Amino acid sequence: MSELTVAAVALSSAFSSGVSAVLLKYSTRKISPLTANFLRSLSGALILGLIVTALGEGVALPSLKALALIVYVSFTGPLLAWYLYAKSLSLGDVTLVHPVVNTYPFVAILVGSAFIGSSVSVLDLAGGALIVVGLREVVKSSENSKPGSVSLKVLALSGAVAFLWGINTVVLKYLTSLSDPLILALYRSGLAATFMLPLVLARKRTLNSLRHAAAALGAGFTSDTLGVISFLLSLQLGELATASILTSTSPLFSAFLSQVFLKEKPPENRWLGIALIVAGIALVSA
Repeated sequence: MSELTVAAVALSSAFSSGVSAVLLKYSTRKISPLTANFLRSLSGALILGLIVTALGEGVALPSLKALALIVYVSFTGPLLAWYLYAKSLSLGDVTLVHPVVNTYPFVAILVGSAFIGSSVSVLDLAGGALIVVGLREVVKSSENSKPGSVSLKVLALSGAVAFLWGINTVVLKYLTSLSDPLILALYRSGLAATFMLPLVLARKRTLNSLRHAAAALGAGFTSDTLGVISFLLSLQLGELATASILTSTSPLFSAFLSQVFLKEKPPENRWLGIALIVAGIALVSA
């Protein structure tokens, strides 16, 4: 498989992630982060189920080892990490939260290199370093433009998401060798929605706006369907470092979309961070 194909698949995941961030941010304006996250996972599971049925694929039970890892990923990923992501988006701008959570590839690289022997090239490291510096510039630009407006809580929540996603990336890379990516994505979303259902039912007045609920459902399509399938395929076809770092470029897409649809106005010097990110992409793709 050519590196160009792997890069295209990974970048399609990045675009889907950018769209999902904007939809999820919009949904949390009227409904709780927990409900928004549940609707996102439910939507993803239903659509993936329809796709599996249409393709005529059977949903075979995985081995006990694979099932245990899928349960772990479902709980710490689409349930816990995505809830924290929705919570941080409800408190801060997309152009701040999304770049921070997408520092997760460096956790993935460290864990992957230590535990599954993933290869890491000098260009991957150099490109990743530029991306991180660019993301730091995004955070600094927010602090400089609106002193005191950057909440430590938002940054802590976003950092926790990055940590969980980094570890899950390595686990998912391993799982793609044991299970079909489409079936894996279905299990992941379906289990997460099942875990969240009793929590959502226990809440009162969870749906205050059908339009914002629809946005959460749309986030499920872009994240748990298009995004996850293309991400898992990139993990299956390419190196862990290349796939995970390229998919981390999604803040480029969400920054543009949030300005158009959410009317966010990031400061001009934030584009320095974007330029550094683009330079990192060039090195990783070389």
